[in-house]
Amino acid sequence: MGLTTSAVKALGDWALKEYRLREGRSGFTLMELLIALSVLSLLMLLLTGGLRFGSRAWERADHVSNVRQEIDLGRAFLTRHLKAAYPMVGGQVDGISSVRFDGSARNLVFVTTAPRQLKNHSFVEMSLSLGPHEEAAQLRVVGREVGESPMPTSLFDETVLSGIKSFSLSYYGASTAGATKKWSTDWKSKSRPPKLIKVAIKFSDETNYLWDDLIISPKIDVDVSCVYDPLTQYCKGR
Repeated sequence: MGLTTSAVKALGDWALKEYRLREGRSGFTLMELLIALSVLSLLMLLLTGGLRFGSRAWERADHVSNVRQEIDLGRAFLTRHLKAAYPMVGGQVDGISSVRFDGSARNLVFVTTAPRQLKNHSFVEMSLSLGPHEEAAQLRVVGREVGESPMPTSLFDETVLSGIKSFSLSYYGASTAGATKKWSTDWKSKSRPPKLIKVAIKFSDETNYLWDDLIISPKIDVDVSCVYDPLTQYCKGR
């Protein structure tokens, strides 16, 4: 049974329509490709910027965390040893016994209880000062044996804080008996240690907000180990 003329025409029209439809789906125009590439580039740029911002934020948070930990440890170290500053009598000035506490605006030498790791020592002479550094100063602590030797044995030399822009010490108390108590940047050859010690620090970066001025009150203001010798008018054995 053969196909009629109308059936052949209808089949030809259907095949032509399918061919044209498939030809229209076979690819993209140049304009469509350019638009797609532009959108993809914009998405990649946004993604890269987001990753870079996240990486910087992570590094910043890690830096602040490390600085905070260092500052907390430094404050704890200074608080412990300044509170334990011992007014050991070390000499006489104008016939008056003076304690071994030599403080200025930039340096402090005092006697305090020895760190836990020095089990064979009860007291150490501790020196607190700034040490040089390539970009910013370091707050260094040097511990020496307590004695009359002009060259006492060094026990430790440690960095307590780093990245310091400015550092100052001040002391509160009466400079002489009966004098008015006030803040001073000099405390040397006194019969007693100051009532308060203030440590002010500014750092070289934006972490200054992590440090508040440290104000410490020494617990002991009398050398209880000093036994007066009327013959020498000084502590026995010293």
